[in-house]
Amino acid sequence: MNVILLSSSSEGYEICDRVIQWSGNDGRGHIARSKIKDMCIMPPFVMCDILKVIRASETAEAVIPLWEAIPGEYEEYAHQVLNSNAGKKGFSYRYISHRPFRSGDIYWIMEHQLQELEVDGRPCFEKVSLMTDEATIHVTCSEYFFRCCKELETIFYHYSENHVEEL
Repeated sequence: MNVILLSSSSEGYEICDRVIQWSGNDGRGHIARSKIKDMCIMPPFVMCDILKVIRASETAEAVIPLWEAIPGEYEEYAHQVLNSNAGKKGFSYRYISHRPFRSGDIYWIMEHQLQELEVDGRPCFEKVSLMTDEATIHVTCSEYFFRCCKELETIFYHYSENHVEEL
């Protein structure tokens, strides 16, 4: 099974990577972020680190260390982007009631956006929990998504308009 992640505007998808296309063997499936109504804050390098943690896990339960998945420079950058665009379309994040955004809000957004990922119409994760005291996100993968991540022949790619990158 080959897995291909698409975020190309030339394919008609949002640049903020709301829809990810999976294709493999003779079938097609989708990891959809269509439930995510706000700007997605998980760029390819974050998704790559999340996939590495899941692939290394012996069980469907995994712990994602935030300091590994989201470098400090990106956290600061995302914080500035959130506050610079607060109030604009795609930046409402209704589950965060205060403005301006605080530096740790990126993790709450990530928790919510991971909960909304789907593969073939099924959730990628059964449970996603931000553990602020541990600076981790605990996830329980759905059986199907975990199997896809663990298969040796599965290859994840991120596509952008003029760039292909293996994750």
